[in-house]
Amino acid sequence: MKLKLFNESFGVGSINNGGEDTDFAIRAMLLSKNILFSNSDSIGHRDPVAEFKYRYYKGSFGVLKNHCLRSVSLFLITLRKVLVGFVFLLFGKIKMSDFFVGKS
Repeated sequence: MKLKLFNESFGVGSINNGGEDTDFAIRAMLLSKNILFSNSDSIGHRDPVAEFKYRYYKGSFGVLKNHCLRSVSLFLITLRKVLVGFVFLLFGKIKMSDFFVGKS
């Protein structure tokens, strides 16, 4: 199977603290010939505390950065994520180091 397993450098508790599900989904999408889009909240973090959302920026941004040149839509999503990151940085929610993907 071409998809392989989860990338262990992403995920809660890893050096990048998140993004493993996003990486898996993007890799599956890039391998697919047919894509079905469901505009619903099928999967997500249920924690109502907004403060936790900042903790996962590095992982999700790292995943997008790794794939951003593989399609126009991924490039645009990554650009949006960069802009969100600048807002988080401006308000002291993340550090500059969160813009750099760590390797395990």
